[in-house]
Amino acid sequence: SKIMRSSSFGRFGGGGEKCTRCNKTVYAAERVSAKDQVFHNTCFRCIECNIKLSPSNWCMDLSGGVYCKPHFMQTMRAGGGKYDFGTG
Repeated sequence: SKIMRSSSFGRFGGGGEKCTRCNKTVYAAERVSAKDQVFHNTCFRCIECNIKLSPSNWCMDLSGGVYCKPHFMQTMRAGGGKYDFGTG
């Protein structure tokens, strides 16, 4: 008997949304979304200081970088760029 791994793999695992930070599959129990990006709750961290962010306490620049509010404001003041406050 032949083993058909590719079809069973697609049906039972390996699919689904991928984490923006680590690129691994994100399951519903660990999912956090920010705009159109999906993260594991443990991967949802500021790209400057690596502090864990909450779904209601984050900011994102126009290139999709996720920050804590203090680092976001610091980055925006330094660069004079446009920004968007995350509200969930």
